[in-house]
Amino acid sequence: MKKIIIAIAFLVGTSSAFAQVLSSTPFTSGNLLVTRFDVTNTTAAQKYTMVEINKSNGTVVRTFDLPSTNNNGATPITTLGTLSTDCQLTLSENGQYVTFVGYNQNEGGTTSNTTNSIGRVVGRLSSNTYYKAFELPDSSSTQVLTGSSDSYNGANIRSAYSLDGTQFYLAGGSTSSSTATQGGIWYFTDWNQNAPVQIHKTPNTRAVRAKNNVLYFGGQNIPAVTGSDPGLLVGLYKLNTPMPVTTSVPNNDTVKILTPRSTNFVSFFFTPDGQTLYILNQGTGASTKGVEKWQLVSGTWTWRYSLFSATASPRSFVIDFNNNPNNADVYVLFSNTIEKWTDVIANTNNPSPVTSTTVYTETSANAALRGITFTPTSSAIIMPIKLGNLNAMKTSAGIVLGWNVTDESNEVNQYEIQKSTDGIAFQSLSIIKAKQNNTSLTQYSYTDNSLSSLKLYYRVVLHYADGRKTFSNTVTVTNKKEDNITVINPAKDYITIGFKEKFSGSIDVMSPSGNKILSTQILQQIGWHNMPLPVLPTGMYIIRMNDNTNQTSTAKQVYIAQ
Repeated sequence: MKKIIIAIAFLVGTSSAFAQVLSSTPFTSGNLLVTRFDVTNTTAAQKYTMVEINKSNGTVVRTFDLPSTNNNGATPITTLGTLSTDCQLTLSENGQYVTFVGYNQNEGGTTSNTTNSIGRVVGRLSSNTYYKAFELPDSSSTQVLTGSSDSYNGANIRSAYSLDGTQFYLAGGSTSSSTATQGGIWYFTDWNQNAPVQIHKTPNTRAVRAKNNVLYFGGQNIPAVTGSDPGLLVGLYKLNTPMPVTTSVPNNDTVKILTPRSTNFVSFFFTPDGQTLYILNQGTGASTKGVEKWQLVSGTWTWRYSLFSATASPRSFVIDFNNNPNNADVYVLFSNTIEKWTDVIANTNNPSPVTSTTVYTETSANAALRGITFTPTSSAIIMPIKLGNLNAMKTSAGIVLGWNVTDESNEVNQYEIQKSTDGIAFQSLSIIKAKQNNTSLTQYSYTDNSLSSLKLYYRVVLHYADGRKTFSNTVTVTNKKEDNITVINPAKDYITIGFKEKFSGSIDVMSPSGNKILSTQILQQIGWHNMPLPVLPTGMYIIRMNDNTNQTSTAKQVYIAQ
């Protein structure tokens, strides 16, 4: 019987007998953190070794081992080390935690990691390198992930991603089709979660990350099965459901945004503005191995070039954008070296082979490097506020832009509305001062009445007091017939609905199970309408608009964050 275990770290000391202090010295923020393991016997479970490396000069700051045996109550986390994508590391969005995955098998164990009896483990480290383990319910509970319903039954767990160290998204494989209850992306609200949710059924995933309130994941070749399931080919996908994605999302709510040039997809990073994307591949040729660079051109992701060097196939990578909109320092990890490549973010011409600088070389012949990220910080990086999706609606007055913001803080100075005719070069249209509303949902809108192109692109830039920026999604407006009704996500105290043409009829709010929980009537409404909400459980709801004039019905999804 297989169980999934989540291992967790504590920020400060704890009286628990099971707390594991892996090092008495906190991490130094900004250094590189690497996983290393012994390759002397790859048929047996190997322990994780963490290596902190000074990114400036390549010196080793210190090393320490994760628990590799069930000693003093610690849950072991080991790896077989036979897969080149094992031992990946990710830094949480708030910068305080590093997450990783492995298996609950003692060092030296020879049971296959894909066997049902071997539990999957998710680990978390804090800046003070505390470690602790918890176990989720087994098959005696209705909230189970065991046997044929286990999330990664018969396959490997690949990676874990966390927004703040309490909400986890897991990626991994299975031996089943895309309609099964295995593999794909799983969500945990926190490490004590008793009801994990499979939010997407793609069985073969390697990496999952969020950008601008959207969840993305990289998937491998997945065959179609009987029925309407089309299958998913290798590529980078996004979910239409806005963050946080906490419920199951059907395959037809998934958008494939690009197909990498190599099928050996490992991981990816977006630039801060979300307009450039770097993808790590383990291909063998000059155009497929290394790091692919993609840019958003006229609303379409376009391959620019691949960064590569003469070194063998890469294993992992991490990118330092240095708060610089022009350059990216790409740290690429190979089996026994780490190289630094610098790329001009706006560059569209192929500079490959890239000029590389070796940052670190592993001197032990029996050790292999696998995962890389940056060390966690002791105090949280200020998280971006929850900027909902930008929406655009054509009216007789012009193009009306609308967006909602939740948990706005006094760290926010202003919102800059930008416009483009090609989706690449954006110009500033206007600045709106932030209302700095700390507790409730805040609504913003702007009307552009100077139309200059058949196709226009808009985005909003959120400016913080300390100089940081957050970018909204980019919306496109064309002359084609558009949807009459727009619903702004997320919603909190009220739902905002936009009508391009006059609307008379009812608006019903439906629960996820299909029950009507709220209804209102409106007459000759045009433009934006705010529908007040009672206190509702956080989650995805259906808004159904019944047009009495045209005898039509329109359904929209809205995420309510109460």
